[in-house]
Amino acid sequence: MVISILFPAIIFAQNPETVTDTEGNSYSVISIGEQVWMKENLRVSRYRNGDAILTGLPDSSWNKTLLGAWSVYNNDSSMNRIFGKLYNWYAVADPRGLCPSGWHVPSDKDWIKLEMHLGLPEKDLNKPGRRGAKQNVAGKMQSTGRKSDGSGYWKEQPEYANNESGFTGLPGGNRSYKGHYWYMGESGDWWTSSEASSKSAAWYRLLDVHKRPYRDAISKNFGFSVRCIKD
Repeated sequence: MVISILFPAIIFAQNPETVTDTEGNSYSVISIGEQVWMKENLRVSRYRNGDAILTGLPDSSWNKTLLGAWSVYNNDSSMNRIFGKLYNWYAVADPRGLCPSGWHVPSDKDWIKLEMHLGLPEKDLNKPGRRGAKQNVAGKMQSTGRKSDGSGYWKEQPEYANNESGFTGLPGGNRSYKGHYWYMGESGDWWTSSEASSKSAAWYRLLDVHKRPYRDAISKNFGFSVRCIKD
């Protein structure tokens, strides 16, 4: 006589890999090609050594400071959890470190390596402006998630967005060098750690309703989102 023994199926649930900043905020991460990126915008209010980053600046001070500073879109704390903080470039460049230990703010070359992995032609990698329409590079990076009420984070969800890369780029808007807040739900802007030819400008990336990620240099007093990349 053969006795059959049925064992219950065992399902192992894997938590997504995370990284934690100096304040205990936890971020999901994603491997894209040979790189490991945060899937969320940075929310930390302290440098890696524990020093507080300047905040609470009015418009008149925001556009003049040469110190690292952050704000939250429209000074609305509810924006922080989803969209993270908006940092000026001086916070990005501060030697005390903005990202968790073992991580750094991506350079322009780091972004270019990501875009190349997503299909951007080599001839377009170092060009300013919009690049990669045929390859839908922007769509591969844009969030397709929904809020709890069923609405999208984008005011108009790009039909080509598929977040194929897992980067999960959100339209967190920005704070201009004059201190005003713009484009929540319409665009996402991220700093690189790389200065441009002008000492007052640095390179950044933008995702919006176009298929092409935008690369350009801009005043260091803008407030943009920050993603970190593993060393």
